[in-house]
Amino acid sequence: MTPRSDALTPSNCHSILKVIRQMNNIVYVISKGGKPLMPCSNTKARHLLKSGKAEIVKYEPFTIRLLFECENKVQDVILGADTASINGGLSARTEKKELYSAEFKIRGQEIVKLMSARKALRQNRRKAQKRLIAEVHKILPISKVIVEVASFDIQKLKDPAIQGIEYQQGEMQEKLQRQDFEVRENKVGFKFVRGESFRHQASMNTMRWKLFNDLKKIYKNVSLTYGYITKNTRIKNKLDKSHRNDALCISGNVNVERVKE
Repeated sequence: MTPRSDALTPSNCHSILKVIRQMNNIVYVISKGGKPLMPCSNTKARHLLKSGKAEIVKYEPFTIRLLFECENKVQDVILGADTASINGGLSARTEKKELYSAEFKIRGQEIVKLMSARKALRQNRRKAQKRLIAEVHKILPISKVIVEVASFDIQKLKDPAIQGIEYQQGEMQEKLQRQDFEVRENKVGFKFVRGESFRHQASMNTMRWKLFNDLKKIYKNVSLTYGYITKNTRIKNKLDKSHRNDALCISGNVNVERVKE
């Protein structure tokens, strides 16, 4: 197979990998057939490149493709997605180690007044977020995606027994578009205050639900969580407020070796 024009040669791969090491000690790996595998260390990647057993696919994030057939053994990798309206975060982890961590900001968020323009803007945000999630699937064998769909679970608070498809057919998607809610946390729990403006949150929750439903059509294993769970997990584990930390909380396990910033 003809090497890529941007592939590293034995003489220059060391300097490139040294730069990558300063950012992260992870090199992403895809198989000869293009399937994502478990990432490897810089040392192993350098050996594969020098021996001509791999080539560089891209530099950001640093990804190599194997030039030989392998067993393609992978672990379960959970992707947590903090999909806010403009800024957000993604975190992918195994049971013991975080393999990917990133924050993003969706561009082109100018203030728009027309309803049709706002609708188009929300659609563009969802498309951008789906592309970002798809990019992670290209470099890691993601087995499950967890998305934060709202700040709190209205239906569960009203009916603790509700589950499954009743979420999608119930009040959550419909009433969040018509009513404004504010959740106030206190020592006992949560209470609802009607009549106070919360339109931005309702609009964002609607967008998140649509993104969740879109992802379920694309990937086999997609589940949801809520913002109050994310917040409680972050506070309990004394993590700073950031989208990458929230994404790790959403993934369901913060007791892992973190990706270095």
